[in-house]
Amino acid sequence: MTVTSYILQYRNTNLKGKIVILCIVILMLLTACAREGVQVSDEDKSINELLTMIYSNSQLEEMDRLDLTLEEMHAKYPIQCLREKSNRYRAAYRSESDVLVIYFDLDGKETFSQKWAFAKTKSDFLKFEVGQSLDVVIAFDENADYYFLHTTSAEKNISIHYTLDGYVFQINYDDDYIIESIYYELI
Repeated sequence: MTVTSYILQYRNTNLKGKIVILCIVILMLLTACAREGVQVSDEDKSINELLTMIYSNSQLEEMDRLDLTLEEMHAKYPIQCLREKSNRYRAAYRSESDVLVIYFDLDGKETFSQKWAFAKTKSDFLKFEVGQSLDVVIAFDENADYYFLHTTSAEKNISIHYTLDGYVFQINYDDDYIIESIYYELI
């Protein structure tokens, strides 16, 4: 092999490598641009810190009736609080008294939405303990999600509660409707 042919071979190999790298960079940029509009929120910030737009209850109801993809929803109503949990996205919007939670699959298709009233705080829910009954919880927060009481298809006895200070509580009950565990995180 002559020096000239080696240089030409190196140049061609180097050019092919540069083309492959350039294609990879372009694909990465295109992917980033497609997701640029909607960012997963900082896990350490509550909705009260993230949401600068407060909607009316009628606006939340209108948003709840929509069936849009994640990107379409963001274009119509900018998503300021987006969490990625359990292989799905959870977007939150709020009014002075309610929170609208919309779930999307990882492809961005809406899977569920619900508007909830909140009037309690995290410290109110921290008063509950394992061993207390469901009746005590219902008496305290009658507007929560007690889906398992209205269906026979619920896999678990779980109530969901949203708080004024930006938390979602999940209370798990045994078959006798006694609290087994309490879990909470930022909405």
